[in-house]
Amino acid sequence: MVAPTLILFCGALTVAFFFARKMRGKKRRESGDVLTYERLCEEVKRKSYYYHQLSEPEKALYLERTWLFFRGKEFLARGFDEVSFHMKTVIASYAAQITFGFDNIRLEHFKTIVIYPSPYQSTVTRQWHKGETHREGAIVFSWKDLKEGHESKNGVNLALHELAHALRLENSIENNEYRFLSETHLQRFDELAVYERSRIKHGTHNLLRDYAATNNQEFFAVCIENFFERPRLFKEEAPEMYQLLVHVLQQDLLRNPVRLRL
Repeated sequence: MVAPTLILFCGALTVAFFFARKMRGKKRRESGDVLTYERLCEEVKRKSYYYHQLSEPEKALYLERTWLFFRGKEFLARGFDEVSFHMKTVIASYAAQITFGFDNIRLEHFKTIVIYPSPYQSTVTRQWHKGETHREGAIVFSWKDLKEGHESKNGVNLALHELAHALRLENSIENNEYRFLSETHLQRFDELAVYERSRIKHGTHNLLRDYAATNNQEFFAVCIENFFERPRLFKEEAPEMYQLLVHVLQQDLLRNPVRLRL
């Protein structure tokens, strides 16, 4: 018969052994995360135009937000083998950008990001698309078109466009992020959109491309592209609309710090 004290001692050793092994594994995982995070930071610092518009405290916050989106979303490749680190970082950085004015918005309803190498035939509409945002919780991109928008600053940016749709959908879905956008400013924006869309159709709008006249949802998305890529021109051409988006998004690239909430 084994003495009770010995049994307790052996049991304690076993627990200590497994706890120590678990902690070592945790540290390895944390170490791996640190290296990945550092790599992400370097990429954002090199490639993100938005990052360099921020104040120093905002830069640190923006990197953290990008990391949360990078880790928190499922990225799926369609038509090629694997979503690269670069692709994930670019998309995560835009998600952090469009939500940067808010304290705790993660677009939590949209858990899946699907990426095709080029324009694709939608499984929903059966038509060819460059991008889609589905209320069911997926955002879809053609990487070719996303990359083109990322590398230019002409007011055409697929990542910002689809994330703008996701932003408004998230605002309307009853979850922890329900109605985080200012209803007053959104309502006024939609009222102005009707007039501005009419100007586009009649060829008297100098800022927004024709696609913005499709409906209010597309108008909002195109405005978001220009708000971030051509803020000074946007403010000059449509000052009231620009200021409404400042309040909707709680940020303004023409001021420093960019965030309205300190």
